[in-house]
Amino acid sequence: MATEITPPPPPSQNTEMAVVATDVTDLTSDTAMAMENGDSTAPIARMKDIHDPFSRSSIVSLTVGTGDEAVTIGVHKLFLEQSPYFRDLFTSVADNESQIDLPDEDPTAVQSVIEYLYTKEYFPARIHTEPGVLDQLEKAPGTPEIDESGEELLKHARIYLLAVKFSFKELKDLAFAKIHIVESMPKAELVYARFVYENTDDDDVDLRHPVASFWASKSHVVRHSAQAEFQAMCLDFPKFGFDVLTLILNQKEKGKAKEKDRDVQRYHREDSIRSSVRKRPRHSDNF
Repeated sequence: MATEITPPPPPSQNTEMAVVATDVTDLTSDTAMAMENGDSTAPIARMKDIHDPFSRSSIVSLTVGTGDEAVTIGVHKLFLEQSPYFRDLFTSVADNESQIDLPDEDPTAVQSVIEYLYTKEYFPARIHTEPGVLDQLEKAPGTPEIDESGEELLKHARIYLLAVKFSFKELKDLAFAKIHIVESMPKAELVYARFVYENTDDDDVDLRHPVASFWASKSHVVRHSAQAEFQAMCLDFPKFGFDVLTLILNQKEKGKAKEKDRDVQRYHREDSIRSSVRKRPRHSDNF
């Protein structure tokens, strides 16, 4: 049986709402009648209904995962309608249908997406620091300072892929930033690399290129602390090995080109020095 999670309360609205009706004839008949009977709260209730979108949004039940691991999450429909993915789902079901199944998604990642929709952040929150200093992520009690297993990296990677699927661009950017804030060990980075190459297309550059670039610049790490895991990754995902090798060769070519440019500049500099030396003057026979 799926675990049920109720939707969080809507964000508080601190803005004061101006009275938009000055005459009972501007109100609905029910509200006007209530005011004539001395109920002064009626227009307030009506204005709340006008200005508060949550009062007009139905609750959709998202059942995420399968079997005993499945979780049912209640979400205001207006949030989900921001996504083309969910808008398409809603058009394919009856108007009174309030159940959406996501059997292939990770329940924890979906909960983080829902958390973001309500709060514009998800745990662990990004902590902005002073300019020039890398941002930090808040830590839950017991969370290691350095990710050794890859779980912290995978958490944000799963959210990133969901944000891409659901077309939540700001969430995608946030998850991407958090991936690069996480401090991790080489073996954790390989766990993350495996996840990326398992779950993205060959033409992906947003996640794959940074992964390949990291390993193209970390040959000493491969040699000393993660050689077996790196070799297994290359055998299981030849495209990963090809991407890393291509970047290494590109770096070598750029290095040779820079060295050649330095040699050319050195030659011209030395030639200029030789040309600028005043030759010994020829003595005139008439002198």
